[in-house]
Amino acid sequence: NVYGTVWASRYAIPHLKAGAGGSIINISSGAAKRAVPGMAAYSLTKAATDALTRQMARELGPEGVRVNSVVSGLVECNPETTELLHDPDFSAFIERAICLSGLGVPEDVAMACTFLASDEARYITGAFLEVDGGISAG
Repeated sequence: NVYGTVWASRYAIPHLKAGAGGSIINISSGAAKRAVPGMAAYSLTKAATDALTRQMARELGPEGVRVNSVVSGLVECNPETTELLHDPDFSAFIERAICLSGLGVPEDVAMACTFLASDEARYITGAFLEVDGGISAG
C-alpha cells in the first residue's frame, strides 16, 4: 500500500510540477484510524498513506499540486466480498455499522476520485473524503 503510493507519486510529481499543477488522489481506509482485529499491517500501511497525503499536500500546494485521499469503506469489489454478504453475522454487522444500506460499489469510490480530480475541487488539498456509507459516523 505504501510503496505503490510513494512510487506512483514520485514519478507523477515532476510532470505535475512542470505542467499547470494537478491532483494526486490516494486511497485510504477507515482502518488507518480504527483498530481492526487481525489487520495490523493493513492498518499501518493505510495510516502511513494518510501521513504521506498530509505531507505531500503541505509540500506540493505551493507548486499548484493538490493531494487528497479517498477513505474507502467496505466495497463490494470481488466474489469474496459478495460472498460475505451471505454470512448472517457479517450481514448483521453491516446493518449495525453502516448508515446507508449494503456495501459500496467501486463506482462510489471512482466518483469521489473524479470529484477530487475536477476543477470543482480546485481549493481542496490535504482532505480525506470518507466514502463509507456512514460507517465513520458511528
